[in-house]
Amino acid sequence: MKMIALCFLSLAILAACNTNADVQQTMGRKADTVALAERTLIIGSGGGFTGMYRGYRLCSDGRVYGWSAPAGGRDTGTILFTDPDSVTVFFGMIDAMKFQQLNYNEPGNMNWYVELQQGEERHRVQWSTSPPAGAIAEFHRSVSAWAMRRSKKSE
Repeated sequence: MKMIALCFLSLAILAACNTNADVQQTMGRKADTVALAERTLIIGSGGGFTGMYRGYRLCSDGRVYGWSAPAGGRDTGTILFTDPDSVTVFFGMIDAMKFQQLNYNEPGNMNWYVELQQGEERHRVQWSTSPPAGAIAEFHRSVSAWAMRRSKKSE
């Protein structure tokens, strides 16, 4: 019995520490409902011992999705519908900081990332203990706080 418990615990630790799989969970995947949006902004964070990731997907047409899932999976649900003007500010901020010119990919045990999808093009910036220079970490916090506040108002 101890051997089975030890094997299970070892597998759980290995899966939780596989940061490459954790961080790549949104890369190369499209939700069917997102195909209609011209631009999509994804912010997420997670990792660590549990391997749990959470985040938000903002679509340029005003749809906002919240998700939370262990590494390798995703549970996505619409948390609110808003008019496109209310998310335009975030797309304007990402353009003003010249996000697509930022090249920073430093994953670790705990990770934060911002990804911009436009058609088939995707650009992602991710960090662990130290965020890249500039306003990207504050942008991540602002979008998270906004989405959380808006989703609570719509309940």
